[in-house]
Amino acid sequence: MRERRLDRTRYLLENTRIPLSDIAVMCGFGELSTFSRAFRRSSGVAPSQHRRAARERAASLSPAVA
Repeated sequence: MRERRLDRTRYLLENTRIPLSDIAVMCGFGELSTFSRAFRRSSGVAPSQHRRAARERAASLSPAVA
């Protein structure tokens, strides 16, 4: 069950600008700190780092605008 919630958080982190605290609540974590610990334990990085890396990957795949 927890992995499914974390899968959902990964999707939201990668594809939305929803604040981390809102994502935590939406995915069933009572506190941002609980969500952050669970996410870090599962993925090895903090949720904010995951989001930043996903945005950097997306930017590198997008064609440059002249």
